[in-house]
Amino acid sequence: MQRFFTTRRPLLLGLSLCLALAFVAHDLISRSGGAPDGRTGAPGDLTCQNGCHSTFALNAGSGGVSISTTIPETGYISGTTYQVTITAKEQGISKFGFGALALDNTNNAGIGTVTITDADNTQASSAGGKEYITHTAAGNAGGTDSLSWTYDWTAPAQGTGGVTFYATAVAASQTNGNKDDNVYSSSVAITESVTNSLEFLSNIDEIKLFPTLVSDRFKVELQAGASVDFELSVVNNQGQIVHQMNRVLAPGFFDYAVSTVDWAAGMYYVRIRSDKSQGFEKIIVR
Repeated sequence: MQRFFTTRRPLLLGLSLCLALAFVAHDLISRSGGAPDGRTGAPGDLTCQNGCHSTFALNAGSGGVSISTTIPETGYISGTTYQVTITAKEQGISKFGFGALALDNTNNAGIGTVTITDADNTQASSAGGKEYITHTAAGNAGGTDSLSWTYDWTAPAQGTGGVTFYATAVAASQTNGNKDDNVYSSSVAITESVTNSLEFLSNIDEIKLFPTLVSDRFKVELQAGASVDFELSVVNNQGQIVHQMNRVLAPGFFDYAVSTVDWAAGMYYVRIRSDKSQGFEKIIVR
């Protein structure tokens, strides 16, 4: 399932892709060959609106930049490769540029592995432990009103947690140097799949969950031969935690019920972890 987002809020993004596409005879094309590192608008980065394309406020134009990925709504699976597409748009514009990267939500460090799949139009570079992606000199044209770029991103190790993709784009007016260009920014937050490398609870003898088609509650039963750290979490299809419980269980039989009466109908993922095993189960709330 492909997700498509567009954000119009000024997120600090900026690709100093200073795409000074001033295609006037006496002007030079500044940064038309790609954005310099650190201009994606991500935390700690600037944007191309800072200094270079500064006539208009960030996201003030009629266009925008969007990020779409092939990562499903349930989140990424570690080691899996997904396609990322950045699209810049503004009516009447035929020259665009962009800069993008992905950061760990915990510490804003670069995360995942980038693979360039369209070397004619995109390129990558590394700086400060982060992988930046931008257009090439040939990759800033070819569309009217919009232009898209794609690359591959391989998800990080299991347990990494949430990731955010950031992108900034310049829509080059080609009039008055780079003074009339608009700069746009966007970000997309991605969760880690709760099913990441976990087996189904039905395959784990000591843990029972029922029913999986739920009307008002479901139950979890566990037979503990010794004291055990036990964690249960339930995540909805948007990656939001709707219920969580952590407890140290004494040896013996453990019986726990979770009420679903206030939950919206739909699919949920129950993840259980203990000292000895961990797994997940899908449930449907009616």
